[in-house]
Amino acid sequence: MNTTRSTRLTSAIFILIAFAILFPVFVEYLAGFLLLMWLSREFWNHRQERLLSLTLKETGSWTLHRGVLALFASAVIATLLALFLSPYLTQSGTKILRSVLNAWLRNGMLWFTFVSGLMLIQTRGVDLLKIIKPLFWLFVIQLVYVLLQRSIGIDLSHGFTARLPAHRFAYDVFRPSGAFGHPLTFAYNLVLLAINFWVVLVRYGSALSLTNKRLGWAAFGLLVLTLFLTASRWPLFVLAVAVAASQPRWIWRHRKWFAIIAVMLVAFVWWEGTMLGRLKEVLQNQSLAGASDSRLVFWKIHLNIFLDFPWSGTGLTGIHEARTVYYEAAGVRDKLYSAHNIFIQTLADSGLVGFAGLLAFMAGLAAHAFRSRDGSGVFLLVFFLSGLMQDNFRDSEFLYAFWVCLAFVVVLGRRFQANGDGWKSRSSKSQTRSVSNASSVVSARLDSKS
Repeated sequence: MNTTRSTRLTSAIFILIAFAILFPVFVEYLAGFLLLMWLSREFWNHRQERLLSLTLKETGSWTLHRGVLALFASAVIATLLALFLSPYLTQSGTKILRSVLNAWLRNGMLWFTFVSGLMLIQTRGVDLLKIIKPLFWLFVIQLVYVLLQRSIGIDLSHGFTARLPAHRFAYDVFRPSGAFGHPLTFAYNLVLLAINFWVVLVRYGSALSLTNKRLGWAAFGLLVLTLFLTASRWPLFVLAVAVAASQPRWIWRHRKWFAIIAVMLVAFVWWEGTMLGRLKEVLQNQSLAGASDSRLVFWKIHLNIFLDFPWSGTGLTGIHEARTVYYEAAGVRDKLYSAHNIFIQTLADSGLVGFAGLLAFMAGLAAHAFRSRDGSGVFLLVFFLSGLMQDNFRDSEFLYAFWVCLAFVVVLGRRFQANGDGWKSRSSKSQTRSVSNASSVVSARLDSKS
């Protein structure tokens, strides 16, 4: 009875973690809190087994772990340097400490919590692939909500009577944002979920039942359709490139189906009109380079900040004051936006030290993907492409989704590698056997304690 109850609780936490990708703030915090409480209980019950160390080792992703640690460490070092080098880091010690703790949470703790949590959830007997059906129905409900949001502008995340702002109304419809505050954040989280389903269906499709496989492709289609309805241009490009680059041979083998889908999507865009209208905006805007809200202006301002503070940047809390000064010096007094490019933004607020941490994370993820072949490499591409146009690693909602989706693929890939199903790793057979044996040992120890 206790085992059954524990399994149900574990499954409920897992579903909540996945659902929170589309329901930010409150549900994210609730999911994170419950996961931490559950992990704490499990670690306390099995503390003599060094469970955290075992679960992290089992993922076989130490290069990725080191990259994440470098990402966090660089933010801390850059902040300490900025205390001496930046005149804009004048906030109270409490505020500066809060920014460091925030960086630790978003760029370190979230990853280690989710990867160890999902590893332990899988070890506790929960099949991670069972999340497909609940997510399918969530996507159906979400699509209905997005259609209502487009037509009448409801915004339930801000209250039952709340409505989307007037500037979101164009081409006779509102631009939907789901439960998020901005359509782009919503769109990028849709991209991450779609990529997750793409990896599962293409790499591990042979392990899915026919029902789950059909539900998985239907869920993927719902995500793509919802993404089109957000009228977000760059996220759609990111998804298309990531899908094409990750599995070109698979796509070529199924080129007839993809040709049919491509024709259907073009027809949908032409009929729906909103996306086509937003694409025409880019083509018809001849003054883009000189507009005050152009990304070229954002990039130039933040590159100037970096050139003045190359080593440490302004500090994470000092960038807001510095941005105001530099925009005003350039004659811009409204729309004082961030860089809208994570690489330039990192150079501006964390300097070369922070940028080195970002590169170390990318290198760690690339090394892990090359070694394990678990499909995680596509997340590096998504991070890079989305980061060209957005401060993705400064967005808490994107980071939550990114770490959950990446942890899911890494943990699921390790399970298939240990079982010898679906694909072959570059690792040796002896290493695969040792991982399988380690998983069995952990499972046996946990069962003996239950």
